Amino acid sequence: MAEFKGVNSTIVDGTTGVRVQVADVGGRVRVFHEEITMKTGIVTGSTIQFATLPKGARIIGLLVTASATAGAALTLAWGTRATDGGTLDPDAIAAAATHTVTVPTWIGTSATTGAGVGFGEKLSAESYIIATTAEADMPAAGKLIVDTFYQLD
Repeated sequence: MAEFKGVNSTIVDGTTGVRVQVADVGGRVRVFHEEITMKTGIVTGSTIQFATLPKGARIIGLLVTASATAGAALTLAWGTRATDGGTLDPDAIAAAATHTVTVPTWIGTSATTGAGVGFGEKLSAESYIIATTAEADMPAAGKLIVDTFYQLD
């Protein structure tokens, strides 16, 4: 039977003469913890900033927990915006979806088709992690807690 190896496994085996990047093998996972108080005034079309990640960070995913359901209509799209006012990609991490539970929910990135920040891709600039509201206003009370997991080494 044939044997196959991934790119980094081949490098680790030392057959390519190339050194493996520490972020690719043995990188540390970090977290940016943020809490937002839900309140009147966070209306449809609002952007909420949850984290600031350095250039070169790889987004692994977000763990989102709400103390109150956001309702059946409110949707949140998860994306990035360069801190220098540059590139805005409001759904780079995940497309708009409702958040109707009060248990931790994993929002994972997916492979991209060219635009956005897919799983394993490095941020090209220091960037904010953002959520954009749509379809309804944010509830008047409660907390939205977001842990942004990323890798940087």
